[in-house]
Amino acid sequence: GESNHLNWALQGERDLFSQTMESLRKEVERKDCYCGTVLLHSLSGGTGAGLSSRLCEAIREEYPLGRILSVSVAPHQSGEGSLQPYNALLCLSWLQRFADGVLLFQNDEVLKRATSLQPKEGDNAYGQVSFSAMNAYIASCLAGLFYPLKVFTTRR
Repeated sequence: GESNHLNWALQGERDLFSQTMESLRKEVERKDCYCGTVLLHSLSGGTGAGLSSRLCEAIREEYPLGRILSVSVAPHQSGEGSLQPYNALLCLSWLQRFADGVLLFQNDEVLKRATSLQPKEGDNAYGQVSFSAMNAYIASCLAGLFYPLKVFTTRR
């Protein structure tokens, strides 16, 4: 059933929730063995915090033996909205209850690292870094986690 205490998730996102859960069900049915889910999301806003919290809870309820890894991106320290800290706090408390692990990226740190990886052309201020560059940085961090380990084994 739906939780009443997840009211920070927008009502209009029910369709997105249903579509996401249906897509997950189809993927699980195609697998011989379902081991878990990696949930990538923001900690701010209704979709990032509220919907992802609800998804995490629903995945735990529907697939209790599977593992859930949350890859969460915290909002910029300065924030873009006054409710971002509350959204992040509510989401983190929900993830603590339903996820098996949380990898936390902080937007300011991701921005700084993505900026340092870009080729320098004149003054490369933070504002010139695209979301794609920031997402590519996060993806490269995750690639190291998910790369098959047998590549790193020594030969005899």
